[in-house]
Amino acid sequence: AVNRTPLVRLLLPMMIGIVVGNYWPWWWIAAAAIVVAAAVHVALLVAGHDAPMRRLTLRPWFTVPVALTGFALGQLAMSLWMPSIAPPCGADHKHAVGEVRQLVKHDFSMTMVVELQWALDSSRTAHSLPPTLIDLSTRGCDYTLHVGDVVAWPCALQPVRNMGNPCEVDRVALMRHQGIAFTQHIGVKELWRVGHRNSLMSWMAQQRARLIQRILVSDLSPVSQHFLVAVMMGDRQLIDSEQRDTFAHAGIAHVLALSGLHVGIIAMLFWWLLFPLDFLGRKKWRLAVTLLCIAAYATFTGVSPSVVRASIMVGFTMGGVILYRRTHALNALVVAALFILTVWPASLFAVGFQMSFITVAALLMAFELFDTRWHLPTWANYVCSTLVSSSVASITTLALAAHYFHSVPLLGAVTNLLVLPAMPIVMVVGSLCLLTAGSGMGLGLLGRCFDALCSYVDSVARWVATLPMSHIGSLDVTTTAVWLYFAALSLIVWWLRSRRGWLLVATGAVLAAMAMHSAWIDWRTPHRGLVVFNDYSSTPVLQFDGDSAWLWCPDATPPDVATFTRRQAGFIARHHIAHITPIDTCGAQWSTGAVRPPYAMMQGWRMMAIGSGKWKNRTADAPDSTVNLLLVTKRYHGDAVTLHNLYPAATLVFSGDIYPDNLSPLTHQADTAHIASHALATRGALVIAANSE
Repeated sequence: AVNRTPLVRLLLPMMIGIVVGNYWPWWWIAAAAIVVAAAVHVALLVAGHDAPMRRLTLRPWFTVPVALTGFALGQLAMSLWMPSIAPPCGADHKHAVGEVRQLVKHDFSMTMVVELQWALDSSRTAHSLPPTLIDLSTRGCDYTLHVGDVVAWPCALQPVRNMGNPCEVDRVALMRHQGIAFTQHIGVKELWRVGHRNSLMSWMAQQRARLIQRILVSDLSPVSQHFLVAVMMGDRQLIDSEQRDTFAHAGIAHVLALSGLHVGIIAMLFWWLLFPLDFLGRKKWRLAVTLLCIAAYATFTGVSPSVVRASIMVGFTMGGVILYRRTHALNALVVAALFILTVWPASLFAVGFQMSFITVAALLMAFELFDTRWHLPTWANYVCSTLVSSSVASITTLALAAHYFHSVPLLGAVTNLLVLPAMPIVMVVGSLCLLTAGSGMGLGLLGRCFDALCSYVDSVARWVATLPMSHIGSLDVTTTAVWLYFAALSLIVWWLRSRRGWLLVATGAVLAAMAMHSAWIDWRTPHRGLVVFNDYSSTPVLQFDGDSAWLWCPDATPPDVATFTRRQAGFIARHHIAHITPIDTCGAQWSTGAVRPPYAMMQGWRMMAIGSGKWKNRTADAPDSTVNLLLVTKRYHGDAVTLHNLYPAATLVFSGDIYPDNLSPLTHQADTAHIASHALATRGALVIAANSE
C-alpha cells in the first residue's frame, strides 16, 4: 500500500509535526528538522556516489529526510496557524474594528467570528493590527448584519476560557484550533456597522444566506426546509437537536453532513447534464466542466474538509481520465489530506476530518483486502456491498464516535440499506428545489415530492432509533483508549495480510491494556456526589448516586433534562448515569432530599435560590435555620452585603448566566466584605464530594 501511495511517507510525519506544533509552536524545531533532513540526504548521496550497489542498499534510508521534511512542514504550518495569546489591543485602545467572517443569528442573540484589523485609541486614531480572529457574541440580534461587513465595538477582549465543568469539552483548545484565542460578549447596540468589504467568500456567504432565506419562506414543510438546507448546502444550524440525535442513533448522521456521498451524486448530476458535449466530440471538456462545477459547489457550501476531500478525490479520478493516467483512490485520499493539512493544519484535531478520512481509508483498504466482486444479482450485490461498507465504517469509527458523541449506533447497516437508495433521488429533487426557490417561483408539486422523500428518510430514522438495542449511549472512551483501539485495529489488519500468529497475541495485549485503562478510570471516578454546574442559561444542580440522578434548576422550571443531557454528556457518560429525574415540585420529606421552592436539600446540603419569589421573607418559613449554599440567579438585582446580613452562615454561589457587568460588582462586594462566595462563571462548577462537610 505504501508503494502505491508514496505520499504516505510525507503525510504521517506531517501529522506528527502538527501534533508537536500544537504543544510547542516554536519555529526553530521545524528549522532544526530541515537542517537534519538536508544533512542526512547529503550524507546518503555521498555514501552511494561511486557504488551503485551500495546506493541501491541505501535507497530505503532516503525515506528519513522525506519524513523529517514532512515533520518540519507540519510543525511549521501549525506554529503559523496557532493564534498568539498576547492581547491584540493595548490598554489605551478604546474600540476595535474588524470584518465579520462567520455569522450565526439566533432569535435574541448573535455569534460571529470577526477578524480584528484595527484599533482606535481615545483620540480616534486608527492603529493597524495583525489579523486576529475574535469570537464575538451579542445580546440581541441585528438582522441587517451580513458576512463581509466591517464592524466596530468597545474593545474589552478576554481570553477564551472553559466553562469549568467536570468532563467538559476543552473549549480553549477547540477555539485555538479554529485560530481564535479571544472572546467578548456585548450588547447588540454597542456594535455598529462601519462598512463592507467585498470578497469571493463574503459574496458566496451572502448568496447562500439569501438562498436559505428563500427556502425558509417556500412551500416546503419546516422539517423539509431544514433538511434541504443541511443536505444540499451543508448548513446544519437549523436541524434541531432531537432530529440530530435520531439520525445519529439510527446510524445515518452522515446523511446530514456534506460528504463524499453528496459530492459524488452532485458530480454525477453535473456529468449527466453535460452529456451534449459528447455528441460534439468534447468528452474532455465534459470532464473539465464537471470539475469546475464541483469546485464551485465546494466553495459555495463553505469549503468544509469533507467536501474538499471528496472534491479532490473526484478531481483525481477525472483528471486521470483527461491525462490518460491511472489513478489510485488511496493515493488521491492522501493528496486530499496533504492539501487540507497544509492550508488548515488544525483540521487534524477536528472530529469531521478524523471520521471522514479514517472511514474512507478503511473502506478503500477493506475493498482491496477482500474480494468484493460477488457473482450475484444486482440487488444482492447492492445489499452485500452496503452491509460490508456500513460494518467497516461502524467498526472503524466505533471508538471515535464513543469518544466524541458518547453513543454508538448498532443498526446503521439496516438504516443505510433503506435510506441510501433514496439519496440520489433526494439530491436531484433537492437541486431542482434550490433552483426553483432561487428563481423566486413556488415549488408546488416539486415541493410535495421533496416533502415525501424527507418524510420517508425521517420515518426510517425514527423507526430504527426506537428499536431495541438500536444504539448504546452513555459511553465514556478516553483519548488513550482511542489510541489503543486503533492500535488493535492496525494489528488485526496486519494479521489479515501476513497471518503471523504473534500479531494476534499483540492484539490481545492491547485490548487487555484498553480494558485495564477503562477499569482504572472507572475506579477513580466517584459515583455519588453533588455538582452545581456552570451554565449560561440556568443554574443546574445535580445530585447523583450510582446510575440515578436528580436535577434541580431553580431558575428554569421545569428543568430541561434533554438540553442538560446534551451539554453534560461527558459527565453523564463518565459517571454511568442512566436515569435523570427532574425536580420541580415538593418532595416527601425534607430529610430525603426534597425540594420546596425556593429551598432544596441534596446530599445533606441545604440550598436556597435567590432571585425569584419573595426571598427576603423566606427566613421565617425555612425548614432549617442553616442554609449552606445561596444560589444567586440572574434575576437577583441587589447586593451581596444584603444577602449576607439575612443569611450570615451561607456561601454565595453566583450563577453562570449572570451578565458580566452585573457579576463584577457582586464578587467585588463579597470580597470586600469577606463573604464566602463562588462565581461559577469565573471559577467553574462547584463540585461537592459525597458526605463532605
